[in-house]
Amino acid sequence: MRRRAAGERRPATVAYSFLDLGEGGAQRLTIATARHLRRELFRPVFLGARGGGALVARARGEGLEVHELGRLRRPFDLAAVPVAAARFRRLRPAVVHVALYSRASPYLRLAAHLARVPLVVAQEWGRAEPPPLSRRLADRLLARGSGFVAVSEHHRAELLAAGRAPARVATVRSGIEVERFAGGEREETRRNLGIPDGRPVALVAARLHPMKGHADLFDLLPAVLDRVPGLVVLVAGQGPLAGGLAARAAIQPLAGSVRMLGHREEMADLLAAADLALLPSRSEGLPSALLEAYAASRPAVATAVGGVPEALADGVEGRLVPPGDGPALRDAIVDLALDPGMRRAMGARARVRVVREFTAAVATRRLEAVYLGWLAERGATA
Repeated sequence: MRRRAAGERRPATVAYSFLDLGEGGAQRLTIATARHLRRELFRPVFLGARGGGALVARARGEGLEVHELGRLRRPFDLAAVPVAAARFRRLRPAVVHVALYSRASPYLRLAAHLARVPLVVAQEWGRAEPPPLSRRLADRLLARGSGFVAVSEHHRAELLAAGRAPARVATVRSGIEVERFAGGEREETRRNLGIPDGRPVALVAARLHPMKGHADLFDLLPAVLDRVPGLVVLVAGQGPLAGGLAARAAIQPLAGSVRMLGHREEMADLLAAADLALLPSRSEGLPSALLEAYAASRPAVATAVGGVPEALADGVEGRLVPPGDGPALRDAIVDLALDPGMRRAMGARARVRVVREFTAAVATRRLEAVYLGWLAERGATA
């Protein structure tokens, strides 16, 4: 084991803190960030206030340290604050990064302040709906001691409009590990899923939550299937809408055309089996599912919400449609499903763009610079 030279600084601990490590874009992207942090500067650990989640095993399998507190199993749990503060004191992080806006966010940020953590960072990935009054009040009280990371200029503008100081808001656009989502097995995956040759396949990879717009998509799929009878729609993900969506997928006219896959790890293979990605979201930050599709050279049909228009130009990497415009979404899906040449051209441009602008390494270097700048302002070092 290498001995630390006299005077050599230890890497600063960054505690990435969530309600849990459930399946979600924010959690997956944060695990990718942890892989790319320069270990001579930063040591990543993960903390789940409630604990559990589909990605705990993946994180630990990659050698990442995960702490689970077993709190916040009910809507209000003030005792979670001292428990989290005690854990932060033990870990002694230089940075507590609350990497998803959820009901755990104010508890974790307050605990970090009580533990006198030098830098508390709140991440903004987009909100499905305005938070309740109690959470807005907590946000306001905690804002002065926090830095805010937005994943798109759209959300940075929202934070500034909400009164956040410009110097306390940094934009760090999402980045993925591009090669993890390229080179998947197309033919074998299609055989395993029972998809006949020649049928176009669309993939919806997102948490089954109202903000992701699955219900809107299911509403218009009968009209899509009238024009593209062979279309197969793969729905990958878990969430509160799973039961209701599965029930809809089991009856005509969706039965046989919509496959509910649940949580899946083999995203590269699913993208290889698909011909296009669908993101019918009502609210977004900068979705990892979009960038993952690009990495697999797949075009996307997406709604123009949050930071999506900053990554998808209509007619270039796919089709961008107004949110809430069912006919426009229907027509865009039909156009791409029926035109393999258009899909190939858009997919090739999408691949070029994700390699140029949205890699995990580039995003992590930017985040490191934000940490270092804010720590220096507070008289701390990494």
